[in-house]
Amino acid sequence: MENSKKIHVKILRPDGLFYETLAMSIVFPDQEGQRAIFPQHIPFVCVLGTGIMKVNKSDSSTDAFYLEEGLLENKENEIVILSHTILKPSDLQKNALEKRLHELQSLSSQNIDSYQQTLEEIKKIKLKRKLLEE
Repeated sequence: MENSKKIHVKILRPDGLFYETLAMSIVFPDQEGQRAIFPQHIPFVCVLGTGIMKVNKSDSSTDAFYLEEGLLENKENEIVILSHTILKPSDLQKNALEKRLHELQSLSSQNIDSYQQTLEEIKKIKLKRKLLEE
């Protein structure tokens, strides 16, 4: 398949290049939900949200990642993603996630600020667990 029908995807972390491939599409979380980009998409920049990102490759395989916020730029069939926190399923340990989730859910008395932080951490753990189950 010719390159004009593919997207060049690069993911960068502060420590350097994390991932690079040619893709047919990419699905990612932004601040308002999920978005998708296909080849020949109009250029744009957006703030990423927390969630699962999927890169659908030309060989029909899919690579999935957990990410916590960042920036995405799409221009001329090239996507560059910058994120401090982006993880592959192999970076996650299901037992550790389950243990931490249980600890958080068993907390009973908290002030409102720590309660909100606990809910946010529970959400992140559940997203990571979902990535492992895919």
